Amino acid sequence: VTIDSSGNSTFLGKVGIGAAPTFKLDSRTSTAGDRAVIGVNSATTGTNYGGQFNCTGSGATKNIGLYVTAEGATTNVAAIFDSGNVGIGTTSPAGRLDIGSSQGTSLQFLYDASQSYRNNISNYWNSSTDSRMDFNIGRTSGVAPVTIMSVGYNTNVGIGTITPSYKLDISGGGIKLDGKSALTDNGYFV
Repeated sequence: VTIDSSGNSTFLGKVGIGAAPTFKLDSRTSTAGDRAVIGVNSATTGTNYGGQFNCTGSGATKNIGLYVTAEGATTNVAAIFDSGNVGIGTTSPAGRLDIGSSQGTSLQFLYDASQSYRNNISNYWNSSTDSRMDFNIGRTSGVAPVTIMSVGYNTNVGIGTITPSYKLDISGGGIKLDGKSALTDNGYFV
């Protein structure tokens, strides 16, 4: 242990609290309800951070900033955000869950970890007319998902088109209502 003149401590090995350490900082207990707490409660103005985790390594195969597990009990919860909002891709979430993205990036739903099969919802804002959310389905391994429905373009909904001209615009197929099809030659319902 090295302590400098400002009171900063440096530990060259591993630090264990409650048990011999396996990791650089390792806190373990067998007491029910016990916890390891990292927190700050000092500044009266500005921003307090209860925990900030950084992982950098230019030569690494993968850097993971936060990895949380919970296992072995009847009920396991990996994370609880007790109060406030959660932001992904934004530092100032206004809702319970805000997902920030750049134009056309997607919220992905993966079949497995390979990302070979995936569905997604993409968010677009090109103008007041072309503000929409596209719902995309991936039916083939390794092929980008295809838009099957677009909601919001000029306040319309499109199935098979991302630029619907009507409140409900269906392209590339027919419609059946109660098992019956009733379209005129120009594509309108009778």
